[in-house]
Amino acid sequence: MKRVFAILIITLVCVLVAASAGACIFIAGFTAFDKASDGYANAASAAYPNEEPVSKGNENISQSSLGDLTVLMYHNTLARGKKQSIYCINQDSLRRDFEYLKQNGYNVISFKRLTECVDNGVYLPDKAVLLTFDDGYDSNYWLAYPTLKEFRAKAVIALITSHIDDEELYYLNWNKCREMNQSGLVEFGSHTHAVHGSEYGGISRGPWESMDEYGCRVLCDLQTSMDRIQENLGSAPLFFAYPLGKTEPWAKDFIQKNFSVTVTTKPGVADTGRGLYNMPRYTVDMETPVWRILPG
Repeated sequence: MKRVFAILIITLVCVLVAASAGACIFIAGFTAFDKASDGYANAASAAYPNEEPVSKGNENISQSSLGDLTVLMYHNTLARGKKQSIYCINQDSLRRDFEYLKQNGYNVISFKRLTECVDNGVYLPDKAVLLTFDDGYDSNYWLAYPTLKEFRAKAVIALITSHIDDEELYYLNWNKCREMNQSGLVEFGSHTHAVHGSEYGGISRGPWESMDEYGCRVLCDLQTSMDRIQENLGSAPLFFAYPLGKTEPWAKDFIQKNFSVTVTTKPGVADTGRGLYNMPRYTVDMETPVWRILPG
């Protein structure tokens, strides 16, 4: 009888020890998961300086009520005091533009924040502005990028990727793109690979071109642009700037399948209620500074 009782006591002690060990393992595992989650959240918050993470909004809000967006289009940037052509802007003028936006309460937002607001039903900030630079000039790194850093402003650069691959003079290289991308201030989109200067005008189809011929010439070119950006910057571009501002019905399905936002060169304020495709943009250059486009 004593032996049976002893066996029961030993069994009970083993059960209690096992339960205690299991609880410790569970608590330790939960704590590790909680710390890992905190680390992930902190990293996500730090990715885009000066921008609060977008929380889930009211899913019942219609997209038309999320606010208007002014998209500004720049190209090449010149050294201080230089004046070359109407599509260029010198660094002094660029700095004055940014100062004007800051002093007059405009909110320069990132492309990422724009898509997050729309996807989550969150209102855009009042007087929201998106800065874009077309073509991928080397001056975007040497002159525009330091100005963006000074004002902690975000921008999207739409690359013509063949200029980079061919190491053409006056255009960016992938190392500079990577540095700007990692700063959290600059995002990158596509402006085609090589058909920007097409004889038909950007991605427009030729007069006698079949759909198969068009696909091989233009859609394959767009895919190459997307692939080169993903290979070098780590993610596929979701922003597309139409070359010369010309849209093309034959490319519509492909573009909307692969890009979240597209922009033209037609001037105007973008209404997010109409979606984020074919949004208008104001051209900013030496003859048209920001103060002539946006009220104070």
